[in-house]
Amino acid sequence: MIPPDAWRDGDIVAAAAPGWEAILDARGVTMVVAEGDREAPLAAALSGSPAWYLLADGGDGSIWVRNGR
Repeated sequence: MIPPDAWRDGDIVAAAAPGWEAILDARGVTMVVAEGDREAPLAAALSGSPAWYLLADGGDGSIWVRNGR
């Protein structure tokens, strides 16, 4: 099953709460699918980070890839 810390980390990342980028770094994440429009918290945080670039954007969400990996 999914461990409790993974659920907690998922909530932090989805909300783009403090530490979201460190969680993705620690887990070795290289691609993120963000739901919602570009104004949603995670998509907005990804667009403001130089570590990520937008690969695809659709009406229901966006796909982001880490730079340099």
